[in-house]
Amino acid sequence: MIALLVSASLLGPVTLAEPPRATLQAISTHIEAWDLPAARAELAPLEPDYADDPDVVFLHGRVSFYEGRYDDAVTQLEAVAAAMPGDKQVASALALYRSTRDVTQGFSRVPSSRGRFVFVFAPGPDEVLLPYLDEAMEAAADTLGEAFAHVPSEPVRIEILARPEQLASVSPLKPSEIRTTGTIALCKYNRLIAVSPRALVYGYPWLDAVVHEYVHYLVTQLSRNNVPVWLHEGIAKYYESRWREKPPHRLNRLSEDLLARGLSEKNLVPFDAMSPSLAKLPTAEEAALAYAQVFTVIGLLYEHGGDALIRKLLAAMRNGLPDRKAVELVSGKSFARFEREWKNTLFGMNLRRLPIHQGSRMLFRDSTKPSEELDSVGESEARDLADIADRLAVKERFRAAAIEYQKALTKAGGPDPLISARLASMLLKLGQQGDVSGVVTPALELNSDHILLHLYRGKARLALGDPDGARSDFERAIRLNPFDPEVHGLLADALSRLGDTDAAAAERRQQRLLLPDANVDPKPTPP
Repeated sequence: MIALLVSASLLGPVTLAEPPRATLQAISTHIEAWDLPAARAELAPLEPDYADDPDVVFLHGRVSFYEGRYDDAVTQLEAVAAAMPGDKQVASALALYRSTRDVTQGFSRVPSSRGRFVFVFAPGPDEVLLPYLDEAMEAAADTLGEAFAHVPSEPVRIEILARPEQLASVSPLKPSEIRTTGTIALCKYNRLIAVSPRALVYGYPWLDAVVHEYVHYLVTQLSRNNVPVWLHEGIAKYYESRWREKPPHRLNRLSEDLLARGLSEKNLVPFDAMSPSLAKLPTAEEAALAYAQVFTVIGLLYEHGGDALIRKLLAAMRNGLPDRKAVELVSGKSFARFEREWKNTLFGMNLRRLPIHQGSRMLFRDSTKPSEELDSVGESEARDLADIADRLAVKERFRAAAIEYQKALTKAGGPDPLISARLASMLLKLGQQGDVSGVVTPALELNSDHILLHLYRGKARLALGDPDGARSDFERAIRLNPFDPEVHGLLADALSRLGDTDAAAAERRQQRLLLPDANVDPKPTPP
């Protein structure tokens, strides 16, 4: 929950010369609920008599900040700080407003195709995100608008930042918390914020991440910010893929493995420990386990009554019921009984353990050494063999490298995604496209978000005359990291062979954005 900034220390004792305390409190509550039209409507009548009152100016500053008018917000808070020197809440808010203004200085603002979002980003490479972001978010507005029976009345801002440190500058998170837990997207202060996938070595599922934050936005508005973190995250996690797939939604294999281990080792994350943010949990693995837990809680509720039950849950909390009482209301049973049923459901899900260890740490481009990539491989002998293979590959001894990667896979005890990707790369260099899918597909069963697996299988499929399969892989790669110009060119080739000349031309334009000095022909190649 966002801390209430309008306090008794700001308002002071009530006199006839001051604005009504109840009105100020109501305006602050509207801001906390991200109901800015209501906040503006109640501020307007105060203007004639209280335009220079510090409390009123402070609220104007908050509205400006929540509207994304950061220059105005700073100016207004500076006036309040001058009138109330030493007030810690004002100073804290002013520091946040200044840092946010500085981080976003010079950013471009582009409305979405249907006007329901505004994309805010630094001019340059991140422009390549826009068409995919537009398609995903407008689809999310449709599907989630139907699921939650709510569409925001004003365009929702989506800010794209270049580095994790910038996210820390515009939020309560510390850089160490962002890097430790891999929290690289937030819904805060009436907007969505995400770190660009180009900040990570292999990108990340950035479209689902931004939709996840949009679900948070809807939940905040629908509940007037009365939903605790564990339910907030559960709803967002469960609905983040609704824009691209129909319910019921399923856990991925990594989450399934974490949940299976958490159950067997009796170390599930308590719901109360998830506050104030999953980003503040001590490890990325614990945060991922918490997400898996709350996903299954919402999944169980969804089984009882679908979207309508989730809407009823939010309405109950909007009307003042505490979270556990709201769960009791919609489930028809005590919270203790519901929690027992949830745990019994987990035991009955036949959760599958991964055959091999899979690290969950995100690899940030500015702090990851090439040698650290192999840390995700659980078996030391497999790591050593993969390292030998890497050295052979650098020397262009591709056949010898492929042999060592195959040995590494055997020692790993299963289709390790990183080793499988490197073996697939060697097979492509050796012209053995027909062997790639057999290496890649089992690894994708364990980690469907490994970009190189999709890239290499897509290349093999294209070479083997399967442009539709290749298109699917290349589109998935772009959903993870759209900053590789080669992927756009390959996708354009696949689309061209499928006869979709307009989409192929669009991908070549995307490729040109990333290679501005290259001679990229926007016309599709003939099938």
